[in-house]
Amino acid sequence: MPFAEVMDDKKRIGNEILDKASKKLGEFNCTKEILFGYADKEILGYSSKNNIDTIIMAKNTKKKFSGIVGSVTSQVLKKTNCVMIILPQA
Repeated sequence: MPFAEVMDDKKRIGNEILDKASKKLGEFNCTKEILFGYADKEILGYSSKNNIDTIIMAKNTKKKFSGIVGSVTSQVLKKTNCVMIILPQA
């Protein structure tokens, strides 16, 4: 599969996930954005450039480490200047 098709597929899947999450948030004002790169750097850069006041992330994505905060979440938590809400994995 060509790279462009892979990226389009990733964007489509990402948008489906974000749409479901957005519906669950109801009337809360939230922004959905798909970024590519190192996750922690992209999240921190986007939040800084766009004056984001709250970042919501999952505690961990790897089941064998379910008791700890994931590495991306940990890096964002250490470096952000805004409020962070860390949720348990659904």
